[in-house]
Amino acid sequence: MSLFFQCKHPVHYQEYRNCKQLGHSDTNNPTVSASSSASTFFQPSTPAKYKSSDSRQQRISHALTDLVAGNLLPFSFVASEEFESFMPIVEPRYVIPTRKTVSTTMISTRKQSIEEKHCDIVTPLTTSTE
Repeated sequence: MSLFFQCKHPVHYQEYRNCKQLGHSDTNNPTVSASSSASTFFQPSTPAKYKSSDSRQQRISHALTDLVAGNLLPFSFVASEEFESFMPIVEPRYVIPTRKTVSTTMISTRKQSIEEKHCDIVTPLTTSTE
């Protein structure tokens, strides 16, 4: 393992070696940087979440709005356990909106495109002459 670490991550390996030479065997020692210990280096890190202004966050939110509206899904879909376990696999940095945000903000901002898309569903119901 040491050879692999040395070959694939030479900078981190050197920091680790320097730390060992200085006698810092305690990985909880605040004087040791986070990347200085092999155990800390191999721990998975949680990626930072997108800001609401991030273009990737906005594109996913628009697609989610189209998914919910286009398939006439309930707004509670975004709060479902299945969806909440699905999204971190697909895009860990995405901040899942609440049901209320979907029903008020997201749908209203996309209202015109949703109405145009679903005009064929709404029109026959509202223009019935029976």
